Amino acid sequence: MFSFRGGSSRKEKYSIADTVERLCDRITTSSGLEDRRDAVRGLKGLSRKYRVEVGAQGLPVLANTLATHHTDSEILVLCVDTLYNVMCDKPSPAEEDSDPDSSDESSVRPPKPKDLGVQFTEMFLKEKDVLPSILNVMEDYDFTARWASVKLLSLLVENAQSRMQTLFLSSPTATSRVIDLLSDHREVIRNQAIILLTFITHNSSAIQKIVAFESGFEKILSIIEDEGFSDGLIVVEDCIHLINALLYRNVSNLTFFLEGGFCSDLSSFFNFTCSEDTQWSSQKISNVFYMLKVVKELCSPDNPQQTTTAYQKVLFKQGLLNKVSLIVVSPGVPVKVLAEAIVCLGNMIAHYRPNQNFLENVMTLTSPPKPALLSLLMLMTNDRQPLALRCAVLYCFHCFLAGNEEKKTDVVNTLLPSKVDVSSVTSGQLLCGGLFSKDAASNWLCAVALSYTLNNHQKEQLLRVQLATSIGNPPVTLMAQTVTVLTNADSAVQAKLGMMMLQCIWLHNCPHAVSAFLSIPAVMPFFIAQLSDSPSEAVFPDSGGASELQGLAAFLLGVCFLYNEDNKSLCQFDRKSIRHIVEKRIGVETFKRLCSQLSLCESFSKNSRKCSSHYADMEAVKNLMFDFQFVSLYKQLENQILMSISGDEPETNGVDHEKEISNYKEMIRQQDEQLKALEARLGELSQHLQYTQAENDSLKYQMGQMTQVHNGYPTPPDPQNHAENEEKLRAQESKIIELQQQLQYYQSEAQSFAYQLSQATAQPSVPTEDSEIVQRVNEENEKLKLENARLLSEHSELNERITSQDSRLKDLAVDNESLRSQVQSLTSRLEVGNQEEDEKLKWYETQFPVLQQQYERLYQQLYEVQSQFNEQFDPEAKIQSLQSQIYSLETSSSQYYQESLYLREQLESCNTQLATLTTENTSLQAQLNEISTRDTTREEDVNRLRDENDRLKSEFEQSESKIDSLLSANQDLTNQLAEATAAAASQKSSDVTEISRALTNGLHIGDQSAKDQEDEMEKLRGEKADMESQLESLRTDQEDLMVLLADQDTKLKYYKDRLRSLGEQIESDDSGESSSSEGDD
Repeated sequence: MFSFRGGSSRKEKYSIADTVERLCDRITTSSGLEDRRDAVRGLKGLSRKYRVEVGAQGLPVLANTLATHHTDSEILVLCVDTLYNVMCDKPSPAEEDSDPDSSDESSVRPPKPKDLGVQFTEMFLKEKDVLPSILNVMEDYDFTARWASVKLLSLLVENAQSRMQTLFLSSPTATSRVIDLLSDHREVIRNQAIILLTFITHNSSAIQKIVAFESGFEKILSIIEDEGFSDGLIVVEDCIHLINALLYRNVSNLTFFLEGGFCSDLSSFFNFTCSEDTQWSSQKISNVFYMLKVVKELCSPDNPQQTTTAYQKVLFKQGLLNKVSLIVVSPGVPVKVLAEAIVCLGNMIAHYRPNQNFLENVMTLTSPPKPALLSLLMLMTNDRQPLALRCAVLYCFHCFLAGNEEKKTDVVNTLLPSKVDVSSVTSGQLLCGGLFSKDAASNWLCAVALSYTLNNHQKEQLLRVQLATSIGNPPVTLMAQTVTVLTNADSAVQAKLGMMMLQCIWLHNCPHAVSAFLSIPAVMPFFIAQLSDSPSEAVFPDSGGASELQGLAAFLLGVCFLYNEDNKSLCQFDRKSIRHIVEKRIGVETFKRLCSQLSLCESFSKNSRKCSSHYADMEAVKNLMFDFQFVSLYKQLENQILMSISGDEPETNGVDHEKEISNYKEMIRQQDEQLKALEARLGELSQHLQYTQAENDSLKYQMGQMTQVHNGYPTPPDPQNHAENEEKLRAQESKIIELQQQLQYYQSEAQSFAYQLSQATAQPSVPTEDSEIVQRVNEENEKLKLENARLLSEHSELNERITSQDSRLKDLAVDNESLRSQVQSLTSRLEVGNQEEDEKLKWYETQFPVLQQQYERLYQQLYEVQSQFNEQFDPEAKIQSLQSQIYSLETSSSQYYQESLYLREQLESCNTQLATLTTENTSLQAQLNEISTRDTTREEDVNRLRDENDRLKSEFEQSESKIDSLLSANQDLTNQLAEATAAAASQKSSDVTEISRALTNGLHIGDQSAKDQEDEMEKLRGEKADMESQLESLRTDQEDLMVLLADQDTKLKYYKDRLRSLGEQIESDDSGESSSSEGDD
């Protein structure tokens, strides 16, 4: 039964392999587009279930199809989907939902390797022009084509990130095309493009800069705004991850983000209120948490100090510091967000006093309100709070005190005895309360926090602190209470570690504190019991950390020995006594071993650089070991303690001691002069090397231009230009030989430089005993030795790189010669015009891309060698550290000179403009006087016209009264006519006719006079209207002139103020100013 099943499986395997082979042959050889399309569709159907068979035979065919079928979008989409199925290791939904009981075939077949997709990805990327082909498919606006290509690009970047980053950098428009997808209105494609950019920009500063300068920040922040800021979905979180990837440790992008004014968009993100009733969804918590990480990265202590300070100023002006402070003091904030907000707040105030003063004045939202700093310290000393949150408060407290001696003094003063009755809780009381509480984490945190407040002056002040232990007992000093906790067998390991770190920092460079510490009776027995070969179980608990306690105790004893005053009247244990105890009771070798074992601890290496916010990631109290401040102190004093405790320093008198110090200073001064000369020589060599590299790059570019061909069939070379090409190749070969000679010369110069540097840094050991100056000189000597060793190692590496580069250059020259001979032979064949040579020409057309690919491979190897050489020996980075002062002075002087030229040009232009404006003002003043005269004349005309108008109005009224009287007379005459007609009915007709004619003439005369009066009135009305329009036009002209004069006065005043700000003395024109003020009135 099993054999039958196995035989059918082998038969099926063979049949599947044959099927894939036939489909690949159809894609390659078929002339019909529909046939090739069906063959690709068949490969897609087999690609998910038979990935190995399809991937092994179909990857080259599919890559070729993508490169050749530019117009058929359907076959391109099928190719992309097939490639995705072959290279994707994630199971499809159909495979996940399949029944495992029915998968008998899969149980017979061998299991697939987990990295099968990665292997196929590497095979696929070895094909030619794979990235441009996929990008061409992505250019299609069709959803299916664009979605498939974006998914494939994301998968390629996920499987082979470094290789894809190299391809993206080699393609000029690849990154820009992906950035354009952020503007696609289809959210699925846009969101996938965000994920693709996050992958492709990871740990690649070059691609990060391209994305930033291609308007990447604007588009990402616009998407965040469209999605609703903190209330958005998962796409907001993806955008924030992309922003963080672009800004992380990238100084160029940080500067661009600052100068682009994008901090205001970040401020808009935090426009939400926090209260106990606020609902925080899981997505909102993630969005706010990761955006706080972005803000924290802007002010990270790992960034250059100038960049961090600039961001701290801008974030304060934009109100972002206030918004983060509100998140810290608001109730109802999730612990994850609150801890990150506290760390972010610490980065925003570190080493910048205005922001530190702002935090000191922030009050909580409780009733009654209290300082936010006290609230944070209460949070740190509360054992019910999560450890990560308490460690975040410790980091924020360190940032609050960083670089601010005044704040440190204020905290220590709250612990000192005072006559003023203080009813409220102070920061010092909170620290002391947590320092001696029963919680081990509080002991460690408060001890470290108290060590942040200590400087050389405050160490002696802290000796005055008195603590009340219990009712009825006298108070004890803070030093004695720390020793009590240290010697108590029930104290936790973290409590003892915190106390000893505090004591080491307290006793450092403070002999009075050392005397007070050694005067406590329980101190020396504690050291003997702690450092003996057979420690008691009371001293070493079973909870772990015994080696750390022993090493820390040994270091603390070494600090006491190093800064001992050697005064028996103050302390019974002087240097001689301590050395005797170490030699007789502990053992010198044991002491050295215990003191040196601290550097082997994992927690020691985590804090070896500088203060960081990694405390916020603490989840267990047992992880609290060493603080960065103690680690730096240990590195500074370890060698001195080991040398002094072993008695390697001989005793010297005071005169010889000072003489040796002066001789040592003179020797260091001479070494500085020699180092400066060597640095100048190194600068010259680096300039020569840069010039040589520039020539090498130009030669590479010329060689690339000579071998460049068009897409499709190559153009046959011109026989006339063949001689010129040969001459260029010979010239290039001669230049390569010259470059090799120059590299050998630089190699010899580098060897001589290393020898001189080793001679300059070689110095005799000067014995010293307890002088701080000699200690600092020893430190400088050790630094010089380390620098010498580093330079020697770099020199050896440089020699190896130069040797390998010489061999690579020789290989390249040989390959170039063979390639040139092949090109010459092919060129000679092209000159023959018969049929046989035509066939050879076709063969050449097929072989020339292969030769070009070989050349590109050789060029890529040379490029990789050059890149490795530049990475191992970067003269610019080394010279920048050696000549920073010279460059800064030259830059500042150049800037000052340019600014002076610019200010002189501005002054000259302002003087010219002032003269022009003065002339214009004079002319305008004359125009104003003329306008005022004309205005006065016109006002007289207006008054005259008004009087004339009044006279005409009175005449018109008289005329109307006359017309009324005439009308009444006419009415009377009409009545008389009617009466006369009735009365004289019996008279003669001739009399009646004459009387009627007389009456009619009277009426006609009255009507004519009335019409004349009306015509005259109309004429007067017309003249009145004309005069009113003229008056209105005069008023408009006057207003325009007044506005123009006011603008000129404003400009004149602005330029005068500007000249005064530039330092010019401008006399005030009282007459001009008074005239302008009158004009304004």
